[in-house]
Amino acid sequence: MLNFTVSGKLILIIFLAIFLVHGWATLSAAYFYYWWLDLVLHGAGGLWVGMTALYLIRNENFSPIIIFWLVFGSAAIVGLFWEFFEFALAHLPGELSKFGFIQQGIEDVLSDLLSDLIGGIIAFSLFRTQQKNYNNKQ
Repeated sequence: MLNFTVSGKLILIIFLAIFLVHGWATLSAAYFYYWWLDLVLHGAGGLWVGMTALYLIRNENFSPIIIFWLVFGSAAIVGLFWEFFEFALAHLPGELSKFGFIQQGIEDVLSDLLSDLIGGIIAFSLFRTQQKNYNNKQ
């Protein structure tokens, strides 16, 4: 059984923070003024997905390598689908495309995906650190 507990409350707080910052950045055009904000939000999204994956498997008895691949893979898949979503919104017909995201090319897509993966790795690292601390206390 996992010795790391991620509360549903923490997952909800991270989700709401991402949602609110993204909404503010979209409405205020902050993404144009702070180029790094998109990367931070993708990293936070990867962290959120990784913690959600850990929460969903909290009662399972998996080896750390399996847990790593579940967390990392979840962050990768969700990040990839998000990039497809951004691409689709940028290519909506007519006036609707103005409400979409601006695709800045392959560099933007790859840096977003890398940020998603780093967020997933951070979630796994937090899990391993807390698991080792828990095991050392026993």
